[in-house]
Amino acid sequence: MSDPTVTFLRNFNRWRRGEDDRQPPSGLRVGKAIDDACDKIERFSSALHDIAALDTSQDASPQQCAAVLLAMNALGK
Repeated sequence: MSDPTVTFLRNFNRWRRGEDDRQPPSGLRVGKAIDDACDKIERFSSALHDIAALDTSQDASPQQCAAVLLAMNALGK
């Protein structure tokens, strides 16, 4: 299932590079898509920081440890 914002921004980028001959989207729509993408990136980043900060030193399941390692890797820690 593809996110509508991702689909819109990918299509917009194809149009911007001249790969698509459709009419240009409105600046308002582009701005809303960028704001939505930024909001999602910020929420994702915050969640990764929260996961990476979990204390897995005591009674953590293998899944919890794996989640922490994945989050730390994604954050470049």
